[in-house]
Amino acid sequence: MPVLRACVTHQPDKIVGQPAITKFFGYCIKKTVFNMLVLDVNPMQTRTMIGIGVVIVLCSVSFWVGRLSGSHDVITYSVNGWPTSFNRAWPTYGLPLAEDGGLLILLRDGNATNAIPHLEGMLDTATYDAMCRRPLLRGQEVETLDKVLLNTARYRAQFPRVIDTSTNGFGNPAQLQQYEKWIAEQREIDAFLHDLAKH
Repeated sequence: MPVLRACVTHQPDKIVGQPAITKFFGYCIKKTVFNMLVLDVNPMQTRTMIGIGVVIVLCSVSFWVGRLSGSHDVITYSVNGWPTSFNRAWPTYGLPLAEDGGLLILLRDGNATNAIPHLEGMLDTATYDAMCRRPLLRGQEVETLDKVLLNTARYRAQFPRVIDTSTNGFGNPAQLQQYEKWIAEQREIDAFLHDLAKH
């Protein structure tokens, strides 16, 4: 069973200049000082403004600490001049060395029948990865990816693979849950490729 990849699409925020939340906190402080010194407003209102400011700055600090600590887990390096990123928690991400080696052994032994299901699984995981990446692309980037996905859709239409929904033999509940998730993702992949082929 191919390694599952959870699809969570999000666009990284651009860190340009002063964060908006920091600007707002600065405004709250200035407003509070102005109310106290110039307008001489009710102290209760002043304490309310200070409380709001404290909450905002705490949220801001926790956000940026989490962002910085999370960024340390992602490493970017260069491959032939192209930046490539991976998470330290998955050092082999994007490196199907074991899969490729196993398939080559099967093919060299003349066992193409058993090699094909493994290749279909690798095609599924790559397609699912592309589905997660696609919403983050724009314009020509989407068109470039869609050209490759369209070839995949045409192949799958010509050579449909049967989804094995049998869950017999899974004594471990965690493995059973993982396999059921994989079955659901395969159905998502088939629906995605089917819709793509119609356009």
